[in-house]
Amino acid sequence: MYNHLGCNFVGLKKRIGIIIFLGILCLLATQSLKAQFGVNLELNRENFLLHESVYAKVSIRNYSGRNLIFGEIAELKGHIEFDVYGPNGELIRPYNTKLNPMNGVVLNSGSTTSVTIPLSRMYHFSLAGSYTIRAVLSHVQLESSYVSKVSSFFIFNGFCVWERRVGVPDVFNKNAGGKIKTRKVRLLNFYDNRKKLFALCIEDSKYVYAVIRLSADIGNKPPQCEIDGLSLIHILTQISPKVFSYYVYDLNGRLQERANYARLNSINPRLIVDSDQGVVTVVGGRKAVKGKDFQEVDPSPIFRDDKK
Repeated sequence: MYNHLGCNFVGLKKRIGIIIFLGILCLLATQSLKAQFGVNLELNRENFLLHESVYAKVSIRNYSGRNLIFGEIAELKGHIEFDVYGPNGELIRPYNTKLNPMNGVVLNSGSTTSVTIPLSRMYHFSLAGSYTIRAVLSHVQLESSYVSKVSSFFIFNGFCVWERRVGVPDVFNKNAGGKIKTRKVRLLNFYDNRKKLFALCIEDSKYVYAVIRLSADIGNKPPQCEIDGLSLIHILTQISPKVFSYYVYDLNGRLQERANYARLNSINPRLIVDSDQGVVTVVGGRKAVKGKDFQEVDPSPIFRDDKK
């Protein structure tokens, strides 16, 4: 009786061992499958002003042993999509489903490929608050999708320190008998959890045309803003105790002119408006010298890896 039970016990141990062994094999197989592609998601900032452009850089490492091509034909269909949850905890659906940033991308075996994606052209981030996001890679040739770790970012409301309603120029007189179209130009001040900043916002009742960061708030005065006779926006903002940056934007947020001025003989540069001609000019100060008076800052999205 003892031997019979002993045999059963030994057999049971063997079966348990086999089950554990098979479980380990399944786990290793699953890990191997998941390890075929590594997906990493990085945002260009951690904090944004409401309606400011949000960019993501998705880096994909291909461990599969073969190249993977993303194309428009059915056999090459693949996507990068995102699971985005807003401040209210609800999943945000993309408003632009036609944009596929992976079209034409080739993931070479053994290499890492990075794709920069304008998330604001795919999703509406219309509420201030905290967001979470992860990237999801899929392809018809893959048995499963691959996801990145969850990242988070925050969107702030800005405080308006200057506002002007500006008529949209009708250069070719296409709307001679209609109402004059206008856009609202606002200068905003906001805190991004690190420092206070000034930004320009151009919008109307339907669209936000631009949200542009201008300079840090160094605690002196808000930027000086003026509109000329062509509805161009002139901005003079202080970036250091002695240096000012001068910008000219059109009503679509396109930069038309950029210069830097320095204080001269204790006189700061300032904007002057010729009301008769509708011309805005900078008077006082002197042209600042790059590398001596100031360092140029690249306004484009910067990711950590790009700084190396």
